[in-house]
Amino acid sequence: MIIEGRLSRVAAKIEAVGLRLNDPVPPSAVVAFEERNGIRLPDDYRAFITTLGNGGPGPYKGLEPLDTGVTSHQFAGEFPYHPENLSEPFEATYWSYWNDFCGTLMLNRQERIEWDYHEDAEPRTLLVVSGPGRGRMVMVDWEREYFGPIYHPAPDFLAWYEEWLDHPAESRVRRRRECDFDRPGWGSRTVRDHPDVEEAVWAARMIRAPLQPLGLA
Repeated sequence: MIIEGRLSRVAAKIEAVGLRLNDPVPPSAVVAFEERNGIRLPDDYRAFITTLGNGGPGPYKGLEPLDTGVTSHQFAGEFPYHPENLSEPFEATYWSYWNDFCGTLMLNRQERIEWDYHEDAEPRTLLVVSGPGRGRMVMVDWEREYFGPIYHPAPDFLAWYEEWLDHPAESRVRRRRECDFDRPGWGSRTVRDHPDVEEAVWAARMIRAPLQPLGLA
């Protein structure tokens, strides 16, 4: 389905559940942001923020608005982690050159979770703007200590956001206080029996993350 049709469907769902996004950002401001930072935002996300709204209600702690006035080295280079790679070692030295998750845009903050020995991990959702996972959503530990990148099964931003809209009202509110590790389906470890390939791959990463924390590959 073309982006315009998907946007219309998402807009209807937003209205149906009574949510209000921030005002859209002018397309000219997005173009200036892209030219200044040497990137091109994924088309569906670009259309969302220029048509429906720039941030507001969303999964977990909500959508962060795009600050079109920012110039950041974070956007330079590519996010190197591939969506299909389940075996990349989570070594601290491997992460050191990532330069604050280059090639990504931070979209939301998930709830901090207690990992081991009363230490907290800080999950955040990033939109990959450059690299092999371009256009996909990926969860990372902002502290770079406990788990490596875990791609969400949604194929792009609009699918990721619409999935949240499709949750019952009480679930949408509840998920604001949680993180992707609370997502149903991965704890059973029946990955190979999962009918959805993307969900199965996602579940495999979620299972693997606690088993191989950063630096203990």
